[in-house]
Amino acid sequence: MKALSKYRFENFSDINKVRKAGENGLLRKRNRIFVSLFLSVCYAHFSRMELYRSVLNKEGSNTYDESEKMSDSFNYIFNLESKPSDFLFHEDEICDKVIYEYRLYKKTKSLITRFGYEEQDVEAFCHKIEFSYVKGLVYFKIQSTTHYEMYSDAAISYLVGMKNYSDMAGRFVKINLLSKSFVPLERKDVIRYIKDLSKAYETFQSIATIRLYRKIKREKSINFNN
Repeated sequence: MKALSKYRFENFSDINKVRKAGENGLLRKRNRIFVSLFLSVCYAHFSRMELYRSVLNKEGSNTYDESEKMSDSFNYIFNLESKPSDFLFHEDEICDKVIYEYRLYKKTKSLITRFGYEEQDVEAFCHKIEFSYVKGLVYFKIQSTTHYEMYSDAAISYLVGMKNYSDMAGRFVKINLLSKSFVPLERKDVIRYIKDLSKAYETFQSIATIRLYRKIKREKSINFNN
């Protein structure tokens, strides 16, 4: 992860540095890294928003008995010490969560558009991951709302100068359900995370390219008919 240091904003602080970075490909690589990280965070908010919406549409508020059963199941399967109140929710609370995740999803979408993409490109990507099977991105989908979002947030903060390296590295941990603690990532886990982000970026780029091609084709058709 130390390789990220050359892509920090401080290394692009003036126009001469930007030109030099553009000449050797650093600028293009930095933009790809940022888009990949933002996609990970954006999808996490989208997925949670859809989860809360589905709960709201199907359940509304739940009962204490239902919460108690959920608590017992989680304690048995994951060796946790949860309480029924941890699983008790009300319709208003779920509505608030939907709105909260939507706002963060919308904000992250707008950040990605600064790299030359359209919001519809991001929306299409999130819908594809959430509602379709994408080969090579099943693990990305599972991890995005837990570990991957945490890693990506930490990496973004480091790249923009809000965290130092040790603070960022301290966020690259995983949850050990048996010991109920955080443990440092192994090298293979970091490699898996990087590969998954790269695959997500390639999928997103493919979606954006297809949408751009269709847009150009439609415009040519309109101009020809006129």
